[in-house]
Amino acid sequence: MRLAEQRDPMIIVQERQERTCAGCRNLDRDYTPGFRKFTCRKGQQKAQQDVFNMIRCTKYRTGDR
Repeated sequence: MRLAEQRDPMIIVQERQERTCAGCRNLDRDYTPGFRKFTCRKGQQKAQQDVFNMIRCTKYRTGDR
């Protein structure tokens, strides 16, 4: 059994989210009929269909400020 399979799944998801744009206030969702994409309002990232494909940039900001 691999080491990753022995760890808590919640910890694995949290570590994965820490490397992405998930939670950034500059992340924008575009809901076109039949198609959904995520874009960065700061222009740092190209549009992606899954937020987990977007790597966190230096302009990452949470909504607390």
